[in-house]
Amino acid sequence: MPFSATLTFTDQALNGLNCGLDLGQKGWDWRSGSARFEQAIPSENVPETAALKIAFQLGATKAEYTRTIRFRNPDAKGRVSDVTNYRRLKIRAPAAANPIYQSQPVQLEGVSFEAMMLNEAQNFATVRGKRPSGKQPVAIHEGDIIDYEIVSAQPLCCEVVQMDVQEGPERIIPKMIRVINQGASLKGDLAVLSDEQFDQSVEVEKPENSDSAILEIEFESPVEVNGIDFHWNGGQRMIAVAIPQGRGWTPLVWDGFNSGTGHHPTFPAVKTDRLRIMLPCWKGKMTLEEVAPYFNSHQRELFVAGKK
Repeated sequence: MPFSATLTFTDQALNGLNCGLDLGQKGWDWRSGSARFEQAIPSENVPETAALKIAFQLGATKAEYTRTIRFRNPDAKGRVSDVTNYRRLKIRAPAAANPIYQSQPVQLEGVSFEAMMLNEAQNFATVRGKRPSGKQPVAIHEGDIIDYEIVSAQPLCCEVVQMDVQEGPERIIPKMIRVINQGASLKGDLAVLSDEQFDQSVEVEKPENSDSAILEIEFESPVEVNGIDFHWNGGQRMIAVAIPQGRGWTPLVWDGFNSGTGHHPTFPAVKTDRLRIMLPCWKGKMTLEEVAPYFNSHQRELFVAGKK
């Protein structure tokens, strides 16, 4: 069912053209004129798609084309949203630094550009075309190679409407993961902590009066590591990561992390055969869905202990 009219945008000359639509300045006023139409079709007769003719005239330059506009077949949120019919750019590019929650910066030709997800970002990310079975968001890392769908609808930055991760950092499979608190243990199949599905969990069983836990990760041999994808049963938690040094343990990073927003521990690259993840102030049930150390060669070295 094509539209009967053509949406026409005109301006007498290119010189001085200002598309400040909301400012009432010279330009195309989308609030009035031929750029506005009302949907007069009864809802039961609205088609899945319809052809819309669009024409531009800037001075003597004219262009006319037809676009297909979608009214049905909703997006991942179960609706035809405000971005369904945006012009989209599909591009494979690396993620820039600090891809957390709705901020998903993109590197284009070596330059980092801020980009935002309209909805909670990483819940929509897939890995090589597959969506994890569980509800946790896929962790995105600086330098990950991602197939992006990007639209430009805001003056501040571009918007990301879909992400499919093609390449990520090299994951390191631990030889052993254990909880070292007295009277505590891990219950479940530890293999699920490295499968990126988040649909099964390992429970940290600890005494009722215990409000903390320490996980120890052991590798087959010393490995280089600078981050951990660490998913648990929701909420922000204070977490510290430490390595053995002399007779004690030296912390690499400590902060309030949140696996639900993609905020995972990262730290300067170290070579070690063991790591500890310290979980203080954690009362009640504690379940883990992913514990995956990795080495990310693209991660910026923000600081190195002992160096000036």
